[in-house]
Formats: sequence, C-alpha cells, structure tokens
Amino acid sequence: MSATGWPGHRLVLALAGAVLAVAIAAMTVSMHAAALPPEATGPMLAVFPASGSDDQVFAALIRAGGRPMRKTWVPGVWVVAGDRAGFVARLRAQGALAAYREMPFSPQIAGCFAYVDQKTTKLFEVRP
Repeated sequence: MSATGWPGHRLVLALAGAVLAVAIAAMTVSMHAAALPPEATGPMLAVFPASGSDDQVFAALIRAGGRPMRKTWVPGVWVVAGDRAGFVARLRAQGALAAYREMPFSPQIAGCFAYVDQKTTKLFEVRP
C-alpha cells in the first residue's frame, strides 16, 4: 500500500473513534441521570456486576431487604422490590451498580446502534 493512502484512513479512524467516544459519553450521562436516588423504594431493576453469580446477587438482594421477583436475561440484572426507605442505598452497599425504575434506555437513546421494540421492552418490564 502506498504512503498516500494512510492519511485518509487515519482521518476515517479518528472520526469513527470520536463518534464512538461521544456516543459512550452520552450513554454514560443518560444512564447516570436515569438511576434512582438512594431513598427510593418499590419495584425496580437492580444492576449488579455481570461477574457475580446468581447466588451472590440473590443473597445481596436479600441482605439489602429486598424481595427478588425475577432475574432478567441480562447477567446481573434483577427485578426486585423493597418497601423500606433507603432501599437503593442498601442495594448499593451490597454491591449494586445502580437501580432503575423501568427500562433505563429507549430507542431515542439507543439511536442507530440498537432498535428496542415491544418484545425487548417486555424483557425489562418491572413486574412480579
């Protein structure tokens, strides 16, 4: 390959990297903004590190005072309910990364990287 072809490739790679960095930053800000406050209660999605086993996550949910309702197909994500104030704070103390009231992302946030249809939405629905 000639040396004249590389500057164009570098520009494309730099632009692709910049677009990816902006998309990741926007998703990070959106996920942080959607997280429940520490005093929240009720049914919610509890997100734990995917590296933990189901038994470890289940035990953490119980120690936090929650009622595990079901796990989702996403590793580390469970539907759980808690009635005492400060439930999200207790989940975080047990290792949860965050908690969300409903599906924390939508087609508007997912943009061109993913399409979230009705079937996908039902997978993250907060229900018993």
